[in-house]
Amino acid sequence: MVTDNNLEITLDTWIISDTHFFHENIGRYCSRPENWQELIIKNWNDLISPDEIVLHLGDFALGNKTNFDLLTGMLRGRLFLIQGNHDRISKSYCETRGVTL
Repeated sequence: MVTDNNLEITLDTWIISDTHFFHENIGRYCSRPENWQELIIKNWNDLISPDEIVLHLGDFALGNKTNFDLLTGMLRGRLFLIQGNHDRISKSYCETRGVTL
């Protein structure tokens, strides 16, 4: 349940971390398959409905606002993001995209 951007974690809350979208070397570092980004996006959208809450515990994506916009436009669910060391998007920018930081 979400009220005024406060998050209540329930059994319906999805929790994920360290997706590292747009990190060019992560596939090699972590032995991910060549199409790892597409697989994560497909699995995410197959499992999560648009109104479900997703709590991302950091290292969502590396890169710029264009990459962030692309991802948030494709991924289903209401995203709550805890910043990791690779997440460089500001709180105000996240909020304009419907993401709570």
